[in-house]
Amino acid sequence: MKLQDSALKSGARVPRPLFCIKGKNIEALVMERIDGHTLEEILEDDAELPDQFELERALDEISQFLKNLHESRIYHRDLAERNIMIDAEGRPWIIDFGKSARAFSEEEAYDGNVINPISKKRESIHFTDDMTNFSTVRNKLRQYLLKKGKDSLVT
Repeated sequence: MKLQDSALKSGARVPRPLFCIKGKNIEALVMERIDGHTLEEILEDDAELPDQFELERALDEISQFLKNLHESRIYHRDLAERNIMIDAEGRPWIIDFGKSARAFSEEEAYDGNVINPISKKRESIHFTDDMTNFSTVRNKLRQYLLKKGKDSLVT
């Protein structure tokens, strides 16, 4: 919950944490509900972009959110279409901080050793950096808008 609070305080548009549920074998964080759809749902034609959506504004905001997070030493590490929502007003939100980390450097944030919960052995893990993932998302969204004939949204 502290990491999510820090993400919120950084100025990134992220859901507010409401409360934690802790049990014997489970721990869950209950978050604010966002009235919108993930980019994944939109790109798969399961949802529509709202009329107020402006591509360049949304991309600039996501880029600024990532900059704010990184300045606060928070790295999302799983930025993908499924983890960006567009709300009813066309504004982007970054969601799902389940793989995120607080780190002193990018190198520390994206490379590390973890214990595999199944094999119980230490394994090296590498996450693709947030800006590379953001570039992929940006390109997919632009291609989608061109395919849909919404050329006026793509500059």
